[in-house]
Amino acid sequence: FSQWEGDISNVRDVNQNPTLVTMSSSWVITAKFSVAQYDLTVNTTTGGTVTGTGSYDYGSTTQIEAIPDTANGYEFTGWTGDGIDDPSSSTTTVLIDGDKTVTANFALSTYDLIINTVTDPDVDGIYEIDTSGAIGSTTGAGTSIAHGSVVNITASVLDESIYEFKGWEGSGITDPNSSSTTVTVTSDLTLNAKFATKTYTLDVSVADFTYQGTPETPGSFTVGTQNGVRSGAGPYIHSDLVYFAAEVDSNYSLKYEFSHWSGDTSVLDDPNSRTPIISSISSNAVLVANFKLVQFTVTVTMIGEGSGTFNTLTEDPSSPGTFSGEFDYGSVPNIIVTPNEGSELNSDAWKNTGLLIGYNERFKPDPEFNPLFSNIATDLQLDLLEYN
Repeated sequence: FSQWEGDISNVRDVNQNPTLVTMSSSWVITAKFSVAQYDLTVNTTTGGTVTGTGSYDYGSTTQIEAIPDTANGYEFTGWTGDGIDDPSSSTTTVLIDGDKTVTANFALSTYDLIINTVTDPDVDGIYEIDTSGAIGSTTGAGTSIAHGSVVNITASVLDESIYEFKGWEGSGITDPNSSSTTVTVTSDLTLNAKFATKTYTLDVSVADFTYQGTPETPGSFTVGTQNGVRSGAGPYIHSDLVYFAAEVDSNYSLKYEFSHWSGDTSVLDDPNSRTPIISSISSNAVLVANFKLVQFTVTVTMIGEGSGTFNTLTEDPSSPGTFSGEFDYGSVPNIIVTPNEGSELNSDAWKNTGLLIGYNERFKPDPEFNPLFSNIATDLQLDLLEYN
């Protein structure tokens, strides 16, 4: 019922049904009817907004819409209530056949968190998924993780003597360089925990040598793996076999020779070898190639009936009268002969060797005798006459 129409001046209430009419004459009065309207109330849970609340004609089909708050991680999960055409669709219709209350339901979105273990076997920056399970392990992966959740993630090296953690790859990670950190989940995520074989560096150099006041670099070195893939300072991969070779510079081939390696020599199989190896590298190391002046032998054979001694030469026990000593390249040795009691030196014969050697002045040497020995650059054999 809508209202009364016609001769309504004597109708007590035109909107009331039933009502009263004062009869003082004949009247024509018509009852008017219209389609009934009903209220539709559209409610929402936390996480979104809705449209569609209002009053609608009976039998009408009214559109309702649920709008999730995706910025804060919510998603629409469905409608509850009567007369809903498609309860699982965020936009649907309701049949109005009475007062209705429907509710749009929202919930935080959930996501999957996948964590891969990846390795860099060639230490070239190219990572691949590790399927062996022998390098590292992780925690924190899961499914149905609510939007905005802060998840603890960890990466652990299984053998720390060989491998090391190199960081995380992926979004939302608090500290990508820490093996124990957190990740904020706002979507499906795949993270990579990076592991690699440990690498080491070698700081190798040549020790300078000062010769007669002038610094010289006597030689050079090479260092690397046998296949040449890694060389110089490195980096070298754990357990690499590393070869060394120290070489005298061609300009100094008669002057210098290799002496030894110094520094972190415990890593070498033989620090005194010119070509040592590191059989299985497992640490950083600092090594220095040292060279020394070549030494030459001076041998003096005393002939004649007399005898004597030398200050810097030693007599060979198996060959009496033969004296020898070792002297550096270019040195000027102080070799002095001292005749024994009852013997004296034939200075002319001494000088005739072409190499001058001093002798004990208490025996009154020839005043013109020069007590110097020339620079050594080769082994020398001298025959000197001594007599009574």
